[in-house]
Amino acid sequence: MRKLLKGVIDKDEILAQIEEQLSPIPTQEAINNFKEEFFAERDQEIKSCVYIDEDLHNKLRIVAKYICNGKVTMGAYLNNIIEAHFEKHKHEIQYLHNQSHSDFQRELWRY
Repeated sequence: MRKLLKGVIDKDEILAQIEEQLSPIPTQEAINNFKEEFFAERDQEIKSCVYIDEDLHNKLRIVAKYICNGKVTMGAYLNNIIEAHFEKHKHEIQYLHNQSHSDFQRELWRY
């Protein structure tokens, strides 16, 4: 990485920042896949309470109300987000779990 002189503007760095902020318009297929994955209503027999940041709560409420036209509950949308997270990061979560379990066993049997 190049060192920048104080007060000198790096054109490439600025262009990279602008590109990062601009997002491409998604294809209709990408939009449909997103809707299928995240805006599906789910049957929830047993529910539990979870506390989240108020800003996130408001964003979830707005998506459920306006984008989903009230057809999907906030809870169903949040369940879908979390389920996708677990699926996407399943290997990392399993690795970390195994690692912590291994550390626990070593610590337990050390004494």
